[in-house]
This record gives sequence, structure tokens and C-alpha cells, in this order.
Amino acid sequence: MDNRDTEIRNPDGFIFKGENVGHADKSSTIRRRDGVLFRGEKMGYVDQSGKIRRPDGFIFRGEEVGQIKENRAYDKDGIIFSGEEWGYVDAEGNIRQKDGLIFKGRIIGQMRGKDKGAALGYFVLKFKEMEGRFNELENSVRSAENKTHYLTRLQKMLTYVPDTQALGDFDGLINRIKRLEREIVTLVDENRRRKEDIVRQSETLSHSTNWKMAGVELKKLQEQWSQIYSAGKDHDEALWRRFRSAQDDFYRHRSEHFDKENRLRQDNQRRKEQLCTKAESLASSRDSKAAIESIKELQAEWKSIGPVPKEQVEPLWQRFRSACDRVFEHARQERERKQEEWRTKMQDALERKRDQAERLRESIAHDESNIERWHDTIYNLHDGGRADEIRDSLESKISDVEGNVRSKQDRLSDLEDVIRDIETKLYH
Repeated sequence: MDNRDTEIRNPDGFIFKGENVGHADKSSTIRRRDGVLFRGEKMGYVDQSGKIRRPDGFIFRGEEVGQIKENRAYDKDGIIFSGEEWGYVDAEGNIRQKDGLIFKGRIIGQMRGKDKGAALGYFVLKFKEMEGRFNELENSVRSAENKTHYLTRLQKMLTYVPDTQALGDFDGLINRIKRLEREIVTLVDENRRRKEDIVRQSETLSHSTNWKMAGVELKKLQEQWSQIYSAGKDHDEALWRRFRSAQDDFYRHRSEHFDKENRLRQDNQRRKEQLCTKAESLASSRDSKAAIESIKELQAEWKSIGPVPKEQVEPLWQRFRSACDRVFEHARQERERKQEEWRTKMQDALERKRDQAERLRESIAHDESNIERWHDTIYNLHDGGRADEIRDSLESKISDVEGNVRSKQDRLSDLEDVIRDIETKLYH
């Protein structure tokens, strides 16, 4: 064994002897077991005063992690109290954790050789390595945005730490692990409560027929959901299914509603086409007064009919207005000569107002089309990149344009009142 003085082994099994896990030389330098080609990694050493240390650095001595007194390992001495005992070497060379009130300490290893301090130091350093791994994990948790990601690793650590063959403050380390676990479990529980609240809101909104409001609120809930981490593996999938189902129900109902509206728009188109045919037949009537009365009835019926497909709004209106204009023109040619100039002036004003009103209708239809297109764009945005910036920009545009639409609708209503007033003066 060249310069080896003491071998360190795991406890013997029922059949096989304990595996060689490390060794120490005559200077109490502690190493892991040798490989095929290379010597085992240096873990630390026991100095002449019995202090267990990590490997020395370039300038400073290795950190003290414990101490040896006779055949026992202890924590470092504090300012007031002596270090707690962690374990000892018995008469048979077994490495034991400290004795309990009734039973002897658990055997965690065995030594072959004379350096009891180095053998104990190996298991103290092994504990410190395990403690160091937890420290790194704890630091990762503290700095992580998604702390719930580490819960499984902590719970796994709690399963193997108590049985690890090492010497150290197991109670202290286990309590630290449990304390951190409880913190993360609290976060997971809070995430579950938040997700359950979002699910309940989504399920309520899924029955709403206020399509615009509900759609906006569901988008907000989607954003909130995306910012919440795990609610626990026993809840995440079930909550997601409920959330997704509520979303799907709403959009299915909305789609069915707009499909129904589309059918109504097509029916309205057929009704307005019939009004256009009737108006066109009145253009050649010899009874101008009766024709005008009939046109007024057709105009009133036209206004009572709901919206038509967007691509038909302008063609149908132009056709109907043209037919009405021909009837009114024919009537003007029949009233008296002395009123010709007045009638011409009023008719010109009427035409301007009609054009203004129609342009307003076109502008309103254009704005509503943009609003619908922007809503679709927001709905299809994927998280990440410039999604939030684009969403905020579009929502701002929508708010501005909706305000413009209301203003235009007010102006249109005023124009229609003016048009009706002019028509009343012209044709009564």
C-alpha cells in the first residue's frame, strides 16, 4: 500500500466485506480510494493538534470542520461551549455515530490501521461535503425565481441524508432541509390557491355573453396563470384541465354566437335586397306623392333591419340610396317651378349630409374591423419576446379607437336627425 497507514471501509454486509472508500497516510492526510491510474482525491487532513481540516490553500490553512479527542470526533469548540460529540471508533475498529441513551451508535464504517483520527476525519469531511451540497442547493433556492422547482430535490435529500454514512450535526442539517422544504411547500400551497381562484373566475366567465368583456378578462387570467409556478404535481394537471376547459367553453360559445349572427346578417341582406327592388320599381311611378310616402316607409323598414355582412354594407346602401334618390328626383321635377331653387338647395344639403353619414358609417365599420383584428392578434400572441409590449400597444389602440367609434356614432346620430329634418321639409 506504499505510504498508506490506514484504510477506511464501509460497514461489512451479510455476505461481502465493506467496500474500500478511502485511506490516510502517516501524516493523517485523508484521501478517497485510489483509482486504476490515479491516487484518490485529497479530502483534508487531521493536524497535530487533532483538528480536522479541509485541504490547505496557497496561503491559508484548510478550514477547520471538526476535531479529534482520543478516539472520538467532535464539532469545533465554541466560545463558551465545547463542540458536540459526533461519533467514535470502538475497540473492534468500527466507526460509530455517537451513542444514544439506550443503544450504541450506528456503525457507519470501519478502519484497518492505526490512525483513528484520520478514519473519523474521513466521515466528518464526508458529512461536510453533504452539508456543502445542501448549502449550494439552498443558495440556488434563495436566488431562484421558481423556487418550487427544487421541492423534489429537497424531499429526496430528506430520504437519504439521515442514513448517510457520515459524522456531523445530522439534526441541525435535517432541520435546515425541513425548514426550507416547508417554505417551498407554503409557496406551492399559495400557487394552488391562486390557480384555484383563476379557475373559478374562468369557469364563471365561460358562461358570460358579454363577449368583449369576458374575452379581455380571460386574456388577463391567462397572463396571470403563466406567471404562477407549480401548485404541486397532484394539482397542476387537474387545475390546468379545468382552466383549459373553461377557456374552451367560452370560445366555443362565442363562436356559436357569431355563427348565429352571421346567419342573421345574411337574412338581413336578403331583406334589404328586397327593399332595393321595391325602391327601384317606384322610380317610374306617376304618382310622385304616393311614391315618396312608399319610399319613406321603405327607409323606415331599412333602418329597422339589423346589420348585414360587412362586404355588403356599401353596395346595398348605394343601391338603395340610388333608388330612393331617383324617386325623390322624379318628385322634385313634378313640385312647383317657384320652389325649384329652394328644393335644389335643400336636396344638395341632403346629399352632403347623406354622404357625410355614409362616410361615418364606413369609418365606423373600418374601425370596428380593426378592433376585431387587433383582438384576434392579442389572442394569438405567444408568451415571451415582445408579446407584452405588443399586447399593451394593441390594447391602447383598441381603447382609443373605441372612444372614436362612440364619438362617430354620436355624430352619425346627429347627422341622421338632420337628414330626417331636411327630408321632412323637402317632401312634406
